[in-house]
Amino acid sequence: MNFDPDTLRSPELHNALRYWRAKCQGRIMPSRRDIEPSEMVPWLSRTLLADVIYDARAVPSDFRFRLVGTDVVDRYGRDFTGHALSSLDLDGKSYEIMGEYRLTVDSGEPQYFIDEFVQHSGRPMHYERLLMPLSDDGRQVNMLLGVQKSLFADAAS
Repeated sequence: MNFDPDTLRSPELHNALRYWRAKCQGRIMPSRRDIEPSEMVPWLSRTLLADVIYDARAVPSDFRFRLVGTDVVDRYGRDFTGHALSSLDLDGKSYEIMGEYRLTVDSGEPQYFIDEFVQHSGRPMHYERLLMPLSDDGRQVNMLLGVQKSLFADAAS
């Protein structure tokens, strides 16, 4: 991991990491079938689920969003469920976010990021994101489970 779990700021991210660890059940990482949305209700609206798309060399080349929680949609002002990360501008942050996703796949461990920027619309964004790998075969990461929480004191998400 690229972080000390005690540095996570929001309870939702702490709870999500505990949940992910519990679902490992002695394995390196859990699979998608281990994840039960009804068990994630306190942070489900802040959740992202993305498929890892590999190229012919088995290198992660892109990510397709399978689920984007309502709080994330509200913060970005659009729903990118079904879209590939490479097809999104995300206010000029797509390249950086792609690197964060690839780091999580390459490490096979949860990764933590804090970001602050201003959207093209002028809206400030300041959030923490926890990305956690999922694997159907216990070796190759095929999905990422993410939880993103605004760090603005007055923000609901």
